[in-house]
Amino acid sequence: MDSLALLGCFGLRRGAREVRVSGPGQRVLAYLAVHGPTSRAVVAGTLWPDVRQERADGSLRTTVWRLSQDEALTCRNEVLELPSDIAVDVAALRSRALELLAGVTPPPGAGHALACGELLPGWGEEWVRIERERLHQLRLHALESLVDNLLAGRRHAEAMAAATLAVGLAPLRESAHRAVIAVHLAQGDLAHAVLHFRDFEDTLRRECGLVPSVRIRTMLAGNI
Repeated sequence: MDSLALLGCFGLRRGAREVRVSGPGQRVLAYLAVHGPTSRAVVAGTLWPDVRQERADGSLRTTVWRLSQDEALTCRNEVLELPSDIAVDVAALRSRALELLAGVTPPPGAGHALACGELLPGWGEEWVRIERERLHQLRLHALESLVDNLLAGRRHAEAMAAATLAVGLAPLRESAHRAVIAVHLAQGDLAHAVLHFRDFEDTLRRECGLVPSVRIRTMLAGNI
């Protein structure tokens, strides 16, 4: 199966063969994978913002030609896009996250699909930073929704794994810590629920000079 990986690191495979892609080629493929079909003008202007338009267009032409040799992209009516037979890990992550947010009954191990690396770590372009944060937030919301769905089905171990993953991704996010506490309480484990709250309270005060909200305190009313 042909695939393009953007989570954790960049990687293009055509069947069993790993395709070596130049730096500009990686950026063109990544941009198209994230944004979908895009005009040549937009791609050139976004990826080569600091050069004259003529030079940007020339750099894009060279890059597109090289990628075409590996059948890694197509161009129709001045619009660039990835071939439909290339599976993109970001698209799969988005699809699974949206399913979970829609309340679809999670299959066993649903949380594993969200336990992947961040989008193109080390890439500093503005469009990458924006999409990285957008994907990060989508994943966190999906994990928290997953915890709710799993708790409703009394699947406590899976719910704790998802909640713990959310805390690992965003250690200062209160809603992620509420998810962990909710799982402890669902299991009747008040002691660990209180201990987790106190750890979060200490971290929030130390890192931000803030205190947890009334909402999280209400979960443990009378026990803290």
